[in-house]
Amino acid sequence: MSATGPQKSIVLWVAVLLAAWCTFAMGGVVFGVSALFPALYAQNYKSSACSARCSASAATSAAAVGSWPATTKRRLAEAGEFLSGSRGTLLEVAASAVLRGRSLREGSFFDRLFDRLSGKAEHSKAEHSPGESKPESRNRHDAPHRRELPPPQPHAHSCSDPCPLGVETKCCDHQFVAFSLAASLAFFLVDAAAAPWGELADRRGGKLTLAWASLLSIAGFAALAGGAYLLDDAIVTAGLLALGCAGPGVFNGAFYGTLELIGTGEPKIRAALTSLNAAAFDGSALVFMLLRVAARAARVGLAAPCLAWAALCAPLCVALWRLLPAHGSLLAQSAGP
Repeated sequence: MSATGPQKSIVLWVAVLLAAWCTFAMGGVVFGVSALFPALYAQNYKSSACSARCSASAATSAAAVGSWPATTKRRLAEAGEFLSGSRGTLLEVAASAVLRGRSLREGSFFDRLFDRLSGKAEHSKAEHSPGESKPESRNRHDAPHRRELPPPQPHAHSCSDPCPLGVETKCCDHQFVAFSLAASLAFFLVDAAAAPWGELADRRGGKLTLAWASLLSIAGFAALAGGAYLLDDAIVTAGLLALGCAGPGVFNGAFYGTLELIGTGEPKIRAALTSLNAAAFDGSALVFMLLRVAARAARVGLAAPCLAWAALCAPLCVALWRLLPAHGSLLAQSAGP
């Protein structure tokens, strides 16, 4: 850049603002991935985890019923034969326990048996002595120590029906866990990729680093848009991982490249570059929230806002890339006469 005086100062401030914008638009966007949860739930992202949970639950229930202990079966049969009057009650208790997925404990079984016998004996005594006061009974209405089987709890997701589209809440806990795993992998890539991008910026310059990182980030937004349009979980996950990997590269490329452009002078502009880039990287967590708000306001899916964001980032990154000098200009200025 051959501009001098005020013109050079204007160019430097434009480069600082473009660097801050690129960092905001593509730097740490994955840190705000929680804002995408409702939008991705609406497109059934990772809903296959709920179907897998239903299959696993059905297999576990079948195995539990099939492996009913032989000793428990024998005890129920013996008790039923010994107490013919209570046979129906015992069979009902056993069937209720099997259907609700609980095994009968010895204590609860004999508590029920004792309560039933006590209730019958007290009822018979009351019929033969109507004038006497009724002794303390231990039937099911006034025995607070008895342990009752709770009614089956309803589930948020019915295994017979698929997860509905357009619902911005999780279909089941397993879907939330799968979503959190993908987000955690993206967070990990942000930290893991910081050192390689920094090494590339140091060896090849910020201009090349910004070019590669910007291309990867724009590809990540395009993958999010394509996955939302095709309802493909793999493409959406690839987009999230690409954005996590590209974020530190955009930050390092924009910062180091603009620093090479400024040179050793202009301390105020260098200070502004440092503060604005740091603030933009933290503020980039708002990007996903902006995309979700745009999708909800326009009543469209996530595909259109992601494509629009990628289309907005591309020309601004190209404008910054054209302003940045080749690698080594800062060293040449330091070694100059």
